[in-house]
Amino acid sequence: MMESYYYDEEISDDDKNAFKETIVTPEYRNEKAYYRKVAYNTNGVSENVIGNNAFIEAKIKQYTIPKNIEYVGDTAFAYCEELEILEFEGKTMFGTFPIIECNNLRQIVVPNGLQSYYAACLPFYKTLITEKQHNEGT
Repeated sequence: MMESYYYDEEISDDDKNAFKETIVTPEYRNEKAYYRKVAYNTNGVSENVIGNNAFIEAKIKQYTIPKNIEYVGDTAFAYCEELEILEFEGKTMFGTFPIIECNNLRQIVVPNGLQSYYAACLPFYKTLITEKQHNEGT
């Protein structure tokens, strides 16, 4: 019976821990896995992540997700019955069902050029996605 891999004894514990720490940094290949971990441990909104269930059942009509937000966690906007407009100022990654059961949602506003990206990320709401309109002279 083999209980450990052959390299377990060749790599020091310090090296193993250093390797594990590099896996969860955004610079590493699996950026989405990093943000998923942060969203799980975030209560509400952090510097660049909206955590899992952050706005669950919130009584909000409109919400703008700032450009610095890079990840919206699982069911972040679940059961927001009054939510009508959700606006994104930048490109964002998503957890599982970031928007669900928002029955009054009528518009998701995204930056110009990102409509197809958001339609692919939020397929159940693709008919509600529109690009932000810029007013001339402002």
